[in-house]
Amino acid sequence: MELRNYDHFADLRTVWPDADQVEVKSGRTVTVFKIRGNKYRLLTAIHYRGSRF
Repeated sequence: MELRNYDHFADLRTVWPDADQVEVKSGRTVTVFKIRGNKYRLLTAIHYRGSRF
């Protein structure tokens, strides 16, 4: 996987179409990556302001 810049969630979805954004109990939004056909899930907090992922 190569290093890329993502400015918005929509940019990330071009590479990871199965990723979803979910609001958690604290009110923050996390990005959920479905792995192996949703058998596993990776929850991440991504800050899109010029961040690299």
